[in-house]
Amino acid sequence: FISIGNLSQVKRHDVLIKAFSAAFKGNQQVHLSIAGTGPLEDDYRKLISLLGAEEQVYLEGYIDKEELISFIDE
Repeated sequence: FISIGNLSQVKRHDVLIKAFSAAFKGNQQVHLSIAGTGPLEDDYRKLISLLGAEEQVYLEGYIDKEELISFIDE
């Protein structure tokens, strides 16, 4: 799974991370990559760690528009 957007309250990536973890925790064949940066990046890293999802949920950082196509293709 991929989500692209600012790591801000309005995008609610916290809800996505929690739902993903609840549905797929421990299933190493399923991963979530979140592309973007923002003020909640540290909070989301802590949440991912708290949920024990470091092996499945990745904060990819900023990816420019030209690179997004190849990122999505992967």
